[in-house]
Amino acid sequence: MINRNEPADRKIPLHISQKLDASTYFQEIIKEGARLSLIPSETLEKLQSQILTLLSAAFNRYTGGFSSSVPLETGQRIQQSIFFTTGYYLKRLSSPEEAFILLETCTLDELYQKGKKRIAEDFLNTKALLASIQKKLPSFDVLAYNDTLKEGIPLFFAAYDADYGAHEIPGSIDYPLSNDPMILTGLEYIMDYLRKFQLENLFCSYYPSETVLALIRGSDPMYREQLFNIFDLVLANSLASALMGRSALNLYISDYDQRFLQYELGSQSRDQIELLADQAGCRMCVELSIAGTNLEHYIRASIRKLKGRLWHAVHTDSLPLLFPSSKDEDELNTILFRDKDHMDHAVLRALYNEILSCRHLSDKLILLRNAPLSMRDLTDLLDSECFFEDEYASLFSSLNEVELALLLKTLPHSADLPSLYGRAAIRDEYEKLRQWHLPFLSYLDGLELKDRNRIEAFSERLEISQVL
Repeated sequence: MINRNEPADRKIPLHISQKLDASTYFQEIIKEGARLSLIPSETLEKLQSQILTLLSAAFNRYTGGFSSSVPLETGQRIQQSIFFTTGYYLKRLSSPEEAFILLETCTLDELYQKGKKRIAEDFLNTKALLASIQKKLPSFDVLAYNDTLKEGIPLFFAAYDADYGAHEIPGSIDYPLSNDPMILTGLEYIMDYLRKFQLENLFCSYYPSETVLALIRGSDPMYREQLFNIFDLVLANSLASALMGRSALNLYISDYDQRFLQYELGSQSRDQIELLADQAGCRMCVELSIAGTNLEHYIRASIRKLKGRLWHAVHTDSLPLLFPSSKDEDELNTILFRDKDHMDHAVLRALYNEILSCRHLSDKLILLRNAPLSMRDLTDLLDSECFFEDEYASLFSSLNEVELALLLKTLPHSADLPSLYGRAAIRDEYEKLRQWHLPFLSYLDGLELKDRNRIEAFSERLEISQVL
């Protein structure tokens, strides 16, 4: 009964979460009802008496009518089962306020029996859901994945005790979900687990099974025995593709992609990285035509968790652990480079003059590294000849692999790389060359072959969306 002293239009704050397990929900309903005087004191006394009556009847049934007392551990188990069953029904009402009304107008035994009926119905529905999932189960050679769905959860339905252990989860569940706070208990947990499992499988079904398998194999040499979530693997690499401007349906992430993302995200703040991840997730959902569905909500919940891992991976230079390369694949995917906004001409000119005025190369390099340069700004400075010829080698050695690949992409005939190295043919292009081009090629020529080949391969993959 609502306290008559409260103004009619006042909203009473309730601290009861629908995320609580059913046993705790029942206890919190009574606790909050007492705290806010929503359950009269005489009703609270009746509830205490009715709980004892329910327990006594349950003990009699449990012992086959021979005794109304049981060992302490058994009594606590049966009490939790009664709380779970009653809370299971109350939790599915339209609001906690309705639960307060029913606690006052119905006996606890009536609410308990309604809970038992609802559990029996949901037990059959959940068992049917398991059968449906098993029929469409992908052939992923991951032990925890297969054992949980084929053996572990079926054990739950064989051993579930709705009378005296409704809150318990018999069986074995080893396969981890992407979003599983593991708060729920009993049938409620199994229902939630299978629904989420079904959503995860639905997402993975958008990708060819052989592509998902290649990703699984590439994630860990011992993948069969490892405890990991397949959905998380697929989501991470799909998000990485979207971050690079590719189709979210592409799961292949090369080591070049990993290094490029490190370059792109390394200078971003945490808020910027999280915003980019959210935007990539939005593009992914639009491309998969799942906007507004339960699957989109589930993906967004997983991305919220993934954003923290992404920031940590960028911060610790460990993106390959988050975005693994697929096994047995060798795709030449384009890496789309979008340049930063260019510096204001006056600011760039001031930087140019400051570099020219430096007496020491080290000071020039510090200015260059600390300036928020776009690649267009960098090439403009190089074209402006503010470095001397004997300074270029040190300048180029200060650049990272991505920056070197981008510079290589800007050279004449960069698509025909062999013609650029130590060949007379380059003289035919001399009029197109800038002062820094030949020292740059000489610098690349001086690298170890494996390093030079990697930069060339990186450059081949790059597609620049703006003219540098």
